[in-house]
Amino acid sequence: MREETQGDGYTLGLLVDLRDVCRKIGDNHYRMAAELHDLLRKVANPEVHGLDKSSRFESNRPLPVRTARRCGPSHSTAMPT
Repeated sequence: MREETQGDGYTLGLLVDLRDVCRKIGDNHYRMAAELHDLLRKVANPEVHGLDKSSRFESNRPLPVRTARRCGPSHSTAMPT
């Protein structure tokens, strides 16, 4: 009976340790989830403090015009008559 009681105590100690580890994981998960949500909220509303809101970036250079590239042979694929 003595060995059974020691085995139960050991198992109970493991369960307590497992519960503590799970609690730490849960606490870290909650903290990290809160940090993630805070960063996502900042990305959704990117108000940068300290910058003059009236200043704007403008470019006077026009964007290059891209031409479509043909795929396939450059000669006509029609059958000669």
